[in-house]
Amino acid sequence: MKNRHLLAALVLTVIALTPLWSDDAQVEPKSKGLPILLNILPGFGVGSYVQGDKVGGTIQLVADIVGYGIFLVGDVMYSKASVDYDNAYYISDEDAALADMETGLGVEVCGDIVIIGATVYGIFRPISFANNYNKEHGLVSLDVRPTISLSSYEGRESPAPGFAVRLLY
Repeated sequence: MKNRHLLAALVLTVIALTPLWSDDAQVEPKSKGLPILLNILPGFGVGSYVQGDKVGGTIQLVADIVGYGIFLVGDVMYSKASVDYDNAYYISDEDAALADMETGLGVEVCGDIVIIGATVYGIFRPISFANNYNKEHGLVSLDVRPTISLSSYEGRESPAPGFAVRLLY
């Protein structure tokens, strides 16, 4: 329980301090690494809030809260059904308890799917936000992509096929 309170305090602190970090007087390129890490590890959109993306942070925050809520409801359903199964005197009671346990597990899986979806969103949102922000402010953002060149050029001597690095800015 203390961990939940600590996590909630951390999220609220990040939300409260976001205006201090998003000072537009000095425009610097937005980074991607730390926000991605913070969106994965504690989750709840912390990395997006640190980056200054309030919309992305709020979407992940709401999705994580909903996902964990669904998961906890399923866990309570499963726990109650397993107690009912242990205390069942008749086979019909056992069958009903098993059906309730399966329902609880299904609800837990639905919560897991929402949590995983929110985490995947939290990985890709800081990348798109940083790219859009840097492009809007005319900041150079180096994007290093490995490319494999196997095509030939007509009319010219083609370079040898191989591995190259292409810098986009």
